[in-house]
Formats: sequence, C-alpha cells, structure tokens
Amino acid sequence: MIDLHIHTSASSDGQHSVDEIFSIAKSLGIKAIAITDHNSAASIPKGVKIKEKYNIEFIPAIELNTEINGEDLHLLGYFIPYKNEEFIDWLKGLNGVKIKQSLKRANLLKKIGFNISEQEVSERCKEKPMSGPAFFYFLQEKQENLKLLEPYITGNKKGKAAINFYLDFFDSGKPAYLPPPFIKTNEAVCKLLQFKSVPVVAHPVTVSDNSLFKAIKSGILGLEAFSTYHKDDEILKYKKLAEEKNLLITYGSDFHGDKVKPHIKMKLYNSSSLDALKKLKEKAEEIK
Repeated sequence: MIDLHIHTSASSDGQHSVDEIFSIAKSLGIKAIAITDHNSAASIPKGVKIKEKYNIEFIPAIELNTEINGEDLHLLGYFIPYKNEEFIDWLKGLNGVKIKQSLKRANLLKKIGFNISEQEVSERCKEKPMSGPAFFYFLQEKQENLKLLEPYITGNKKGKAAINFYLDFFDSGKPAYLPPPFIKTNEAVCKLLQFKSVPVVAHPVTVSDNSLFKAIKSGILGLEAFSTYHKDDEILKYKKLAEEKNLLITYGSDFHGDKVKPHIKMKLYNSSSLDALKKLKEKAEEIK
C-alpha cells in the first residue's frame, strides 16, 4: 500500500516530474509515498502542495550517498526539514563536492576519447551533479560519441544501458573511476538526527554485513528490509535483523523511471506496510 523510496527528476538520475510520480502511484493504488531524491529536497514542496489532489499521503524524505568502510551506503532520511535554511545549506555543501567530481569525470572521459568538455558539464551541473546515467545520455547528444557508445545503444549491453555504462566507466578500477566524495555514514546519521529526521539504511543488501553492523552502531533507526533489490530470503534476513536490533522496517522500490532503471518499478507493497508507516511516523514524533 506504500512505497517510501522514489526518485524524481530532482535526482541526477531520476526521470519523472513530481506530478508524474503521483499519477503513477495513484494508478497503482498506492496510499502513501516518499520522494527520496539524491542529496536534494527540491521536489518536496511540490509534493506537499499536490498530495491532497491525488489523495496520497506524502512523506518528505531524502537519500544520501555516504561512505563506510570504503563502501557506498545509501542512507534514507524521513521527515526532513526541507524549509530549514541550515538543512538546505548543508545539502548545497554535499552537492558542491559532487559537482566537482562531475567535472573531473568529464576530463577522464575526454582522455578516453569522448567528445566532452569540463565547461559543458559545468553548465549542466548548475543545479545538481551529473550521475553516471546522466553522463551516458549527455554523451549521446554528440554524433562523435555514438561509436564508443554503440554497445549500449544497439549492442549486447542495451538492456540496462545506463547502468552498464556506469559499471564499465565509473565503477572501481574503470577508466573514469574516482573515489566517491561522500560524507561518512556516522556523520550523516548524526546530521539527520540533529535535524529531527529518521535515518534508515536503503537496500542493505548493497553493502557488506560488516558495514551494515557498523552503520547500526552509528545510530540508524531502520532498515529498508522490503526492497526491489532483495530476494525473499534477504527480505527475511533484514526483517529479522531489524527486529533483533529494535529497528524500524521500511518498504521501498528505489523507482527512478524506465529510462535509467527499467528493471525497477514503483511497487504496491501489501497492507502490512501501513503498520510500518505508522511506526515510522511514531518514531519521527518521538525524536522531535
């Protein structure tokens, strides 16, 4: 009945507008959603404004890229103070570091043979950094780049083209790899709690158990046990872990749109998710 992990075009790799997100959710019968854009609260005011039009409960949220033990741990923050100037300035600082990384990536891609310049990327990064998929679609705007991109456009890697491009060029050890300039997980958890927001680990299967246990010790309040990333046995694993550690259990698809992640759809979770939402709201009230 809910989906608490959804991205809009305010994310560097999101596809849909806020209105489109609400329309899709309404068509699926979803009762409550959270917009969780990467390091951005830009879509939250619109969500608050139109929630009654669609009769869908709306939770203002965010997804932060954080680093723990050298791994990229995605941290969800629920009930963020999206109007708070200190919070907005903090997000601007996080994005500023990622924009600088985007410019460095442009130079590395140029060395490989792509027609791209730092100035062009700088112009695109005025509001948000460029993700791997964003680079993929940007490069296609120039005819000279199409030959290098052929495997992802017409070849055997076109199925998940944007993701495959990222893995081949930006993943660790690849030609345009750069160490992620992310805030430490424990620092991000402390910040979210400072802003009276509820920190939850997104799709925990994407980090090692060692890093996950370390994140739990840092003060996270929940695990996204129900995720499109998880197989049935993994859902049970993280649900059990959350219960053992007295953590919240959340439900989320990580929907970005068919263009970037065609294999991930917005998801209508079962009625038990409504109880999870109730507990999330209670926790938010508790830490105020």
